[in-house]
Amino acid sequence: RELKELTSQERNTVYSDIHGIAENDKEDESDEERVERHLADFEREINAIRKKEAYLKVAFLSPYQVKNRTIRLAMLRRADWDASVAAKQCVKFFDIRLKLFGEKCLGRLI
Repeated sequence: RELKELTSQERNTVYSDIHGIAENDKEDESDEERVERHLADFEREINAIRKKEAYLKVAFLSPYQVKNRTIRLAMLRRADWDASVAAKQCVKFFDIRLKLFGEKCLGRLI
């Protein structure tokens, strides 16, 4: 359906999906200890992935992009706080970015 044909609730859901924000985020993020656990799980999952050449290049060229809390939280939100899924999507994101823009742009925020 066209965006203008959606109800306001449906439109908000679409916007949330596009921007990686789940509707229950406020509840999930109100518990700082829980957020830290998710971030630690995300780090463990990233470390467990063996094939991540583009991710490692970005980590070398621009560590901010792979260590930034806001970026990691966005990845976790998009994966409904599933650290394994978020880590795989993160690695895939940098793989795709490398293919689309090449190594020259890999270290820059786009």
